[in-house]
Amino acid sequence: RKTTFKPKSIWDDNSFLTETGTIGLKKLGFNDEFDFPKPVELIKRCINLTVKNNDNILDFFAGSGTTGDAVMQLNAEDGGNRKFILAQLPELIDPKSNKTAYDFVKNELKVETPTIFDITKERLIRASKKIQEDNLALSEAERKDLSNQDLGFKVFETMPIWEDYNFEAEELSTQTS
Repeated sequence: RKTTFKPKSIWDDNSFLTETGTIGLKKLGFNDEFDFPKPVELIKRCINLTVKNNDNILDFFAGSGTTGDAVMQLNAEDGGNRKFILAQLPELIDPKSNKTAYDFVKNELKVETPTIFDITKERLIRASKKIQEDNLALSEAERKDLSNQDLGFKVFETMPIWEDYNFEAEELSTQTS
């Protein structure tokens, strides 16, 4: 007896499954740090439907950084000049509920206080590097000129605003438990 099913979608494409998002993160060297990551191909399709080649894209819940990865890939593929802004609160990673992510940030990235943002940032670094490596692996005739592509990013921090963020989150959890 089948206990699960795939709901019908207007986009009946297996590359849009979260399993595909997980596989994409594994290709960048991650191991289950995120549950159910968005697939890059899905975000690329959404961008292609709604965004011009030199627009700005805002993802206010950056998570693993899929949107930034998708924008960089699209720009490399079609020579676009899209920019992205990813916002991610300095959300602490709970070592009990997500040991894999916590250990990755603490041990591999050497960050004293692991946050989701640390994974977002690392994903963008690895995605940029992979785009460049994949391009170099192509034959000379297939290779794209990436010299005009911005495959980097800047980090802006708004810490004073979120001074009591963790306290409030812990307080809310206590009140709702």
